[in-house]
Amino acid sequence: MSNTLTTVGLSPRVIFCAVVLIVIVSWIVVAPAVWYVHFRQAFRRWSLWLLRRGQHLEDHLNDQNPPVHDSVGTSSHSPNLIAEDSVAIPLQDVGPQASGFEGIQIE
Repeated sequence: MSNTLTTVGLSPRVIFCAVVLIVIVSWIVVAPAVWYVHFRQAFRRWSLWLLRRGQHLEDHLNDQNPPVHDSVGTSSHSPNLIAEDSVAIPLQDVGPQASGFEGIQIE
């Protein structure tokens, strides 16, 4: 076989480099698909475990420190969040500046 390829003009070094290049390109193209099919079920199990773990931790924290709503409508353990049953309008959104009329004087 080597004699036939060398008579065509291909040296063993060129043949070796071509084979190595074909193997590398095939791994780049085929390997992600193989890994996806192989690890798809494991990835689903892992992501579901993470979701369940996060929900478990959230439930555990809520059991230890249940939210207590005060009269303003904010939660005691998360003061930056507004409770679901209250409506609040931030003061900076009220007035002529909020409507886009910064340069107009209202008399």
